[in-house]
Amino acid sequence: MIDSITLENWKTHKNSTLKFRKGTNVLVGVIGSGKSSVTDALCYGLFGTFPALQNRRVSTTDLLMRKPISADVARVEVCFRIGEKKYRVERVVKRSGTNEGRLYINDTLLAGPKPSQVTERVERELQVTYELFSRAVYSEQNQVDYFLKLNPSDRKKKFDELLDLQKYEVVRSNVNQVANQFRKNQEADKHVLTQLESAMKHMDVLALREQVALLRVKKSDLEKKIAACDEEVQKIVPQKKALEVKLSDWERTKQHMNAIKSKRDVLQSQWSLFASSFPALASLSLIELDNEKSSLSSKIKEHVSRQEQHRLLELQVQKSVQRSESAEKRMSDWKLAFGNLSIAQVNVNLSHVVSQKHDLKQKLSLVVSRIQENVSAQKVLEAQLGSLSVDEKSLAALHATCLTCKQEINPAHKGKLLHELEEKRSVLTVQKQELQKQYHALLTEKNGCETVLPALEKEETRLHVLVSKSQEFDSIQREIDLCSRDVVQANESLARFGHLPSAESVEESRSRLTLVEKALEMVRLRGEIPALDAQLVELAQREQLLSSSREAYDSLLVHSTRVESEKDSLSRERFQLSSLEKDLLVRVESAEKLHAQYEDARSRVSRAVDVENVLSVFSNALVVTQQQLREGVISAINAALSEIWLSVYPYEDFTLAKVLVQDNDYLLSVREKSGEWIPAESSLSGGERSAAALALRMAIAFVLTRQLSWIILDEPTHNLDVKSVQALTTMLKDRLPALVDQVFVITHASEIEKAATGSLYVLQREKNEDGITIPLNKLIDAGTKLE
Repeated sequence: MIDSITLENWKTHKNSTLKFRKGTNVLVGVIGSGKSSVTDALCYGLFGTFPALQNRRVSTTDLLMRKPISADVARVEVCFRIGEKKYRVERVVKRSGTNEGRLYINDTLLAGPKPSQVTERVERELQVTYELFSRAVYSEQNQVDYFLKLNPSDRKKKFDELLDLQKYEVVRSNVNQVANQFRKNQEADKHVLTQLESAMKHMDVLALREQVALLRVKKSDLEKKIAACDEEVQKIVPQKKALEVKLSDWERTKQHMNAIKSKRDVLQSQWSLFASSFPALASLSLIELDNEKSSLSSKIKEHVSRQEQHRLLELQVQKSVQRSESAEKRMSDWKLAFGNLSIAQVNVNLSHVVSQKHDLKQKLSLVVSRIQENVSAQKVLEAQLGSLSVDEKSLAALHATCLTCKQEINPAHKGKLLHELEEKRSVLTVQKQELQKQYHALLTEKNGCETVLPALEKEETRLHVLVSKSQEFDSIQREIDLCSRDVVQANESLARFGHLPSAESVEESRSRLTLVEKALEMVRLRGEIPALDAQLVELAQREQLLSSSREAYDSLLVHSTRVESEKDSLSRERFQLSSLEKDLLVRVESAEKLHAQYEDARSRVSRAVDVENVLSVFSNALVVTQQQLREGVISAINAALSEIWLSVYPYEDFTLAKVLVQDNDYLLSVREKSGEWIPAESSLSGGERSAAALALRMAIAFVLTRQLSWIILDEPTHNLDVKSVQALTTMLKDRLPALVDQVFVITHASEIEKAATGSLYVLQREKNEDGITIPLNKLIDAGTKLE
């Protein structure tokens, strides 16, 4: 049972709470008062949508209040009970951001905040889907005859969805698709069988296997011959290695002989050339050459030593002269810096500048202090002038008070006080002007001091530098004297050194030394020739012993080449046989695969026939089951119609209504007094159609949503005449509450108010002023109160 619903910023509802009870609950109001908004909110609260939103006739932003104020967030809360369990579902709609939902059971969160999670849990708890709720329980405004407006195909589809029979149709369609696919596969497999039978005629597996066996025998013979060749090669290898070692020794011996012979020829040629060019040197012995070399080396060394000593003395004289010139230059710079001043005069000038600088700093400090005092005095005068302005404004007011006693004063006294204030202002203004003159004079004096001070500091720095330089005078003079003495001594040493040997005599000694050293080298090399001759004799004997290995090696090489060639030929033949064997094995494998494919295709054809028969039986069973269920549900709906019809339709021209299943359509028919059944869709007037559709709605709700025991009717009086409205009112009040726990009726017809047995709300709204909806709880038979 639904206990209450709360709407915040929902369309025209600012903050509305409606409480419901068991029985018929009626909401009455004029057009646009917000009646249908309540049932839309009820459906949205439970399922997160309602028909107009589901069909996109409205958007979620249309649910937010626009007038008289614009809202960015709307909230719906629905409280309901199932047995002893109390549920509360909340939905929040946002203009921007993600919408939210929450479901509570006995104040414990059950699902949320994702709206889809809440909807799934609500459907599970109610055991009713949104689609069933919107078609069976909730009759949208002016949509009582929804099923009668549909064309036959759509009506059958919607009825089957409502009766939950469409799943059988879906399964049967899927079964037929599977059966058709099996038939196609069967035809394809039969075609494959034909192709495989044709291909297998050209492949004899046994003959191919016999060819493979013959090839393997030939390969075995070749393997034996190749093994014999490998064995022969293994015998040749050590013999070949031994001969290769001897050949290598022979080659090295020949190369050594050639190298020694070349060296002997070069030595003999060099000695002959030297002896013919320098016969005197060539005739000297080794001892004589060594003695001459020692004598020449000593003489050259003495000449070089005297040249180095002379160079060092010249360098010493040069450095002494340079130091003397540098000292003279510094003395000249020092005298230039002092000008015509003595050191004593520089010290006097420095003391004078320091005293001037100290006096100027004291004067600048005094001026800055006087400027600060002047600025403070001007601020005091400005404050006094400001206070006078405030006092003048106070006295100038209409009802001025005394500045001392704060009592109201008369005009004469007021004028006197104003005159006194004006005189005081004049005095203060003169004082301020005098202070400003003094300030500018002090500022000029400060700027003058700040200009002179840097010049004094610069002069002080210059004089300090001169005083520090005066101490260098004695040091520079001593350095000049020392440098002069060093120059004289160095020149005296250079004069005592004497004459140096000429460059020609030194170079002549060096040339003679080079020839002597070369003669020594040639004599030593000439002494190696006899030893080289002895080595040549020994190597010639060894070369003659090794030369016989060459013929043996050449013979073995020819035999090895023949064996390797035979092995290569046998290996190529073996490779060809292996390639042929692989080709035959591929053909054998292909033939075996074709046979396996043939057997597999034949098995699939057999299985497809069996499956097709089973699917045919299953499809027929689905049709029978669907028909039986349809007949059972329609029978229950017709039974409910027989109970409801006379309560909804107050006339006697049509005695009964029922649903007939004909030609893939569900027809709502009524029975005339003559007993003939006629279709409601094409034969009844608008009011009669509405009554028949209303009865069908109630019957469907009784049968399909018995566990809910709710019916929601929005404007059910559409197209009904007065008598029909009265009959509907009686049924809603007296008979329907006995069949359904809760009935919700939305109407603008005041006659329906009489049907209320649960709660009665009158929804009021000042439409001309864009007002909000105000629900008034009208106590049944006892007046009205504001809810």
